[in-house]
Amino acid sequence: MIRKSILLALFVPLLLSCGKQEEQKAENVLLVLVDTLRQDRLGGYCYSEDTSPVLDRLMEEGARLDCISPTSWTKPATASLLTGLHPLRHQTLASEDRLPSRVRTLAEELGQRGYQTAAITGNAWISVAMGFDQGFDSLELIQDEAY
Repeated sequence: MIRKSILLALFVPLLLSCGKQEEQKAENVLLVLVDTLRQDRLGGYCYSEDTSPVLDRLMEEGARLDCISPTSWTKPATASLLTGLHPLRHQTLASEDRLPSRVRTLAEELGQRGYQTAAITGNAWISVAMGFDQGFDSLELIQDEAY
């Protein structure tokens, strides 16, 4: 079981800008964002033990993007992932900060293009109360008693 994780599921096409939209085959996209998970303990990154079979299969069948976070804290890092902006630009930095409605999110862009979006999170920082539902058709916060 993955603890203290954020799983965001976006069911939208990955590439929106190639060719005419009518000619594109709409594909589902699953974006998995895991907070505080060691990359060197995943089979998809050559770890010898079978610690992550589902994630390993997703990495084999899909696209794996290796990125560096602009910050060490979940809330501004996730805001950057969803907006493409550096934390100093989106200003979601402190515990009381909400994701500002003035910034455009990936979910908003995809929703405007007619795609359904959904987010599932296990982290209260990434929640409706913090403005992270912006552009999502639904955002569900799952509370795990083990936290």
